[in-house]
Amino acid sequence: MGPATTSVSELCYLSASELGELIRRGRVSSREIVQAAVDRASATSEVNGIAVPLFDEALEAADKADAVIRRGERLGPLHGIPLTIKDGVATKGHPNTFGALANANDVATSDDVVWQRLRDAGAILLAKSTTSEYFHKVTTDSQLYGVTRNPWALDYSPGGSSGGAAACLSAGIGTLAIGSDGGGSLRWPASCTATFAIKPTMGRVPHVNFGDTFGNYSVLGPMARSAGDLGLLLNVIAGSASTDAASIGRDRPVPLSNRGDTLRVGVVSLDGIDPQVEKCIASGLQGLALQGVALTPFDGSFLDGSYDIYRVISSVGHAARASFTTTDNQAKWSDSFAAVVKEGLGYAANAYHAAITARTRLFRTVQSLFDAIDVIAMPVFSVPCLRIDDESSVGLEAYGKAAATLYPFNLTGHPAISVPVGFTEQGLPVGLQLVGPWYSESRLIAMAELLEQPWLWRRRRPLL
Repeated sequence: MGPATTSVSELCYLSASELGELIRRGRVSSREIVQAAVDRASATSEVNGIAVPLFDEALEAADKADAVIRRGERLGPLHGIPLTIKDGVATKGHPNTFGALANANDVATSDDVVWQRLRDAGAILLAKSTTSEYFHKVTTDSQLYGVTRNPWALDYSPGGSSGGAAACLSAGIGTLAIGSDGGGSLRWPASCTATFAIKPTMGRVPHVNFGDTFGNYSVLGPMARSAGDLGLLLNVIAGSASTDAASIGRDRPVPLSNRGDTLRVGVVSLDGIDPQVEKCIASGLQGLALQGVALTPFDGSFLDGSYDIYRVISSVGHAARASFTTTDNQAKWSDSFAAVVKEGLGYAANAYHAAITARTRLFRTVQSLFDAIDVIAMPVFSVPCLRIDDESSVGLEAYGKAAATLYPFNLTGHPAISVPVGFTEQGLPVGLQLVGPWYSESRLIAMAELLEQPWLWRRRRPLL
């Protein structure tokens, strides 16, 4: 069976919805789709977004998916669609290293619930994507897997820590991706690569491998090349899991959006923002205004002091998780991760408790904002992208300033989406962040669709 109306090269950039329709109509096979992604990975190897290639397994799974089609059996919503999953999200029998040299020999003994749901929906695991060591940087590089590069500009990073997932998507390696976000790690890579990502409401997607289910600030979430695919993927992975307290009772699937009355969007400006980023953000906001969204300037002072809270909670969390490792493994840490652990070990119990209390105050403050508005809009980051050799640890003041719109919503648990809104004069992608009340993912995805429909830049692709 060969693609009747779609070239093999085009298969790498079609949406999951488009590919699903072609598969169901018998116009293209899953093997052809997966083989195209494998060939694309080989052709763009300099991106280095793959930590663990699983190509033979993926092709075997594609053949089984095609056999299901021939037998006329019922198909899942992602039947035959290849995707990548971030290293650190467990898939049984595969390396699960968290990008850490100290974990180089670790192999997952069970499947994360998110991968279980994806597999049950018919998805095919193409590869595990690269990440920074223990997710502690907003670039994607590690002693274990090296440097991951941005397909739009190879001297720049695709962001982090889900940078491998975003780079693969942007380069046409896999149709969908799963990443995680503990301080911007979904939204920042999406902004850097002209892709879409949403950090769901805390607990909307189970995060069963996070040690503290009651103090969690990290989420697993979907990444895609279109807003519609983002919603499709979120609906597959969302829902309650008994081992994640925050997820219990959460609805599944995510309800479809109904815009209803005109949306009220509060627009937050940043000090020190790159002029090219500011220009792209303004263009994106104008696109929303042209489609009837009401925009109003909004005071961003509620963000003040968030980094002081995040820095304590995140560094103590890293230190606590790292305290169980051996001295030999500690010697394999990078200097930047060792510094984060050292800082975390230096905080007294009362300082940690004060940060937890301040986190609750921040949550309540953000909750109150949505009495006056429906959505908050702001840049994802103050610069378009970082270079591959830029310092980017979450323990640095530079991160605290540049990512000032990201980590606050990890602390508060509110959903936030990154939507591409253009390119700088140098050709670097820029994303707009939209933040909503808890459980408003459908509203945010609908707004992302408003932005993507009229934009010609969607047709642009990396030059690789």
